[in-house]
Amino acid sequence: MMNNILSLLDSLLVQSFKNGEKILKEEQKDMFMSIPIEDKGVVFSSYSFDKKDIFPFLNKIKGAHSMCDYILFCTNNNQLYILLIELKHGNDDVMNQIKAGKNFSNFIISTLNRVNNLNLKPQIRSIAIRNKNISRKGRTNCEVKYDENNFCTFGGNTFVIKEFLK
Repeated sequence: MMNNILSLLDSLLVQSFKNGEKILKEEQKDMFMSIPIEDKGVVFSSYSFDKKDIFPFLNKIKGAHSMCDYILFCTNNNQLYILLIELKHGNDDVMNQIKAGKNFSNFIISTLNRVNNLNLKPQIRSIAIRNKNISRKGRTNCEVKYDENNFCTFGGNTFVIKEFLK
């Protein structure tokens, strides 16, 4: 059933936004970050809406076009999860992009529910990946601890999806 949900999501969303690689990356003039994704049997679809004009109906008002870098839709133990991921170089605030991703993913799920006569209630997790927190020594995972708002900061160098589905 849940794998079918990801197929329905993939059919709903324009595929040019789909991230076909098992990697999270951010490229800017002064920074490059690249973190491999390990699924370890978790079925997921990864999308990146950050670099494209996905809100052509909104004026260019500060913050109106904000979006987190990646939205991962995952299924595990008959539950749909949404992982909102923002990659940052330093200590810049991530919450505007995370909130925009949450609003947008809620819209996607509402549309999916309406179009397919479903009643999905996903678990939404917010994750900051900061260049300064990425481990440079060998392969490392991070211990995932969410705060009261289901937010955590990644500190490993391999993004193991299953670790974030708690």
